[in-house]
Amino acid sequence: MPELSVLISVYNRNQLLTETLISLCQQTLPRTEFEVIIGDDGSSSDTLAVVRQFENQLELKYLYQTDLGFRAGTVRNLSAQVARGKYLVILDAGIVLSEDALQQHLTRQQMSTKPTTFLGNIYGFDRLNENRPVLDSLQISGHNVNQAIQKLQTLAICDARRPIFERYGTDLTTWRAPWLIFWVGHSSLPRQEFLDLGGFDESFNGWGYEDIDLGIRWFKADYDIQFAGEIGSVHLPHEKFKEQLAVNERVQYSCQRKQKLLDKHQLAEIQDWLTLETIEIDQHRTDKN
Repeated sequence: MPELSVLISVYNRNQLLTETLISLCQQTLPRTEFEVIIGDDGSSSDTLAVVRQFENQLELKYLYQTDLGFRAGTVRNLSAQVARGKYLVILDAGIVLSEDALQQHLTRQQMSTKPTTFLGNIYGFDRLNENRPVLDSLQISGHNVNQAIQKLQTLAICDARRPIFERYGTDLTTWRAPWLIFWVGHSSLPRQEFLDLGGFDESFNGWGYEDIDLGIRWFKADYDIQFAGEIGSVHLPHEKFKEQLAVNERVQYSCQRKQKLLDKHQLAEIQDWLTLETIEIDQHRTDKN
């Protein structure tokens, strides 16, 4: 029985999925300790053909749901329901992991005294592909992630959350609203607690904020959220939903999603966030309200 179930959501990004799977083949964690579940959100490309290329290297499952728009939360819920591991590692297609990433996730989960979500370090992750020219020039693949991370560290191309870490630190237990950076594109959490909370809210169709919603519920349940800076990964560049929108459309879309969160959770922190374009609300509080 595998200890970890790696859930990868994908939609028409076969090359990115390939690189993610290659990086999983490089893991120091024995293959018997993890399974990989590909959740296909209705791709028109032949994603299954990509999966079959790795059948002899990884323990794989492939799930497909009809294309009814962006439904990452739904396909991740389906994947979690068939998962056998005690812990889930959630990845976006195009996230390539450092060689010891799964081992580190498993070790941290096993050592945790309460349910904890560990947020991995995502080098190169940005808002609107500002880092793409450099990332493309480095020819990063699933084969060379450790070396790529070293180069990105030298170039100071880090996780997009770095500015807020520099202001408030990386000990999220002292933050007023750590769920603001609950981006699950590289994360791990215990499966049972995820299911007990109902998984992702599937009413969050369209891009984004279903992970923030889960983070709020995780926080309200008095579970821990931690940033695991030592668990490295790289975000390979690709076209982003936000790039398709004009500036005013991006602001309007974000406000609509934040309002949905506010209507659901009625938190003062969301009200503060609603007026901002960034995630930098004041985090200087230690109590959970």
